Amino acid sequence: MNPAGEKQQRALQRHTAAANLRIVAIYAVVACLWILLSDHAVALLFDDPATISVVSTIKGWLFVAVTSLLLYGLIQRLIDQLLEVSQRERAAQAEIVRTHQLLNAIVDSSNDAIFAKDLQGRYLLFNRETARVTGKAAALALHENDKAIFPALQAEQIQTNDKRVIAENKISTYEETLSTADGERLFLATKGPLRNSDGQVIGIFGISRDITDQRRAEAALSYSMSLADAALESTADAILIVNRNGKIGRWNQKFVDLWQVPEQLMDARIDAPVLSHVTAQMVDPDAFLVKITELYEHSEMTSFDTINLADGRIVERYSQPQKIDDEIVGRFWSFRDVTERKRAEADLRITATAFDSQEGIFVTDTNREILRVNRA
Repeated sequence: MNPAGEKQQRALQRHTAAANLRIVAIYAVVACLWILLSDHAVALLFDDPATISVVSTIKGWLFVAVTSLLLYGLIQRLIDQLLEVSQRERAAQAEIVRTHQLLNAIVDSSNDAIFAKDLQGRYLLFNRETARVTGKAAALALHENDKAIFPALQAEQIQTNDKRVIAENKISTYEETLSTADGERLFLATKGPLRNSDGQVIGIFGISRDITDQRRAEAALSYSMSLADAALESTADAILIVNRNGKIGRWNQKFVDLWQVPEQLMDARIDAPVLSHVTAQMVDPDAFLVKITELYEHSEMTSFDTINLADGRIVERYSQPQKIDDEIVGRFWSFRDVTERKRAEADLRITATAFDSQEGIFVTDTNREILRVNRA
């Protein structure tokens, strides 16, 4: 019998004993009063011995009738009370059964392995997913320990974790690599002390979730991120990616170097302070901001232009929406310092203009060898 049932049984026994004691006490009081009062009344009312004998006989029969009715009423009341207590007990037991059935249904419907063990490590609960993962039926696993289910080294590791939970008397989480029906899998096991109704630790409970695919996805994502970082850092351009909420998602070191952005601004990952820092370096800050505002207001636009910095540098700016599938989630910015290229192009234009002159012009090397002459 479970602890709740034992308590109810003890309560019923106490109630029955108290009821029996009340019946005996009431009967004793009524009988004593009847004898004392009826004998006294007969003595006062009658003097003739024959009459007293007849009246005493009648009084005796009345005593039997009255006490019988009294006992019947008391016993019937006791029976009614016992029936009421019994009905309450049956209702409570039925509720306990329904609760257990509901809990069992929830436990068996879970995609996680749910289990419980006693202090010796023997299984008390072995849900359907635990049975599927281990390839061992619950009926065969119950009252067995981990050495009967897992390879020796894995069983030893599980038992070490279980003992630590009991010793520390708190819920803890462990990663456990186990051989299963699906091959070797990684589980995130949350375990805690199992207590009885008196709060005494009688074992452990556990919930283990297979995180193998999650860890593989995390590893693949980490690899993809490392490739993206390598690509960002290997490009010749300064790159900045901002999401639609004004938070900086990614950037490379060339962006920091090009604009000399303080480290704390980049670490904050907020676009506005970084934008203010960059804008302050423009020859025409207003025009710079107008273009940026236009692009943010028209998120589908792509843009390419050249901007002039106050320190004389010339930078090409390219921007396009960042998309995931067909949804725009941010904006991609690319900047390239083209100062040297622009100056070289200007020098070439000057040289070309000079050679178109009507004057005779020629170019020599250091050895006075003629390299180029114009038509004049």
